[in-house]
Amino acid sequence: MSSTINDVAKLAGVSRQTVSRVINNSPLVKLETIVEVQKAIALLDYHPNVAARNLAIKTVKTVGLFMPFDVEQVRQNMFFSTISAKICHYYAKQDFVLQLFTSPDERNYSEPRYMLCLGRIARLPSSPPTT
Repeated sequence: MSSTINDVAKLAGVSRQTVSRVINNSPLVKLETIVEVQKAIALLDYHPNVAARNLAIKTVKTVGLFMPFDVEQVRQNMFFSTISAKICHYYAKQDFVLQLFTSPDERNYSEPRYMLCLGRIARLPSSPPTT
């Protein structure tokens, strides 16, 4: 089971709000507190829950990437795996999660756009295939 913000707070001897402030680089936290919280984060291998964070800040930080191929074609083709990895890395630096959609069937091309309308994904950096 993964650690929680409460586990970090308990180990560091601070409140969960203080842990949150450290994670978000708030200037309101003393340096020695930051060091203690960072030690606890490293020791517990804590990673913030993206879904919980999105709920708290009332935004969606998920990017949908659509590839008009089946999953095996994406995995086996070095070009597509490299491109999707680069896109994933780019958005991860900005605290976005990448959701990959694959389908060789034209009838499924509207699913990512539907999820965009529902607010489950924030961006859709793709274009439909040309035939």
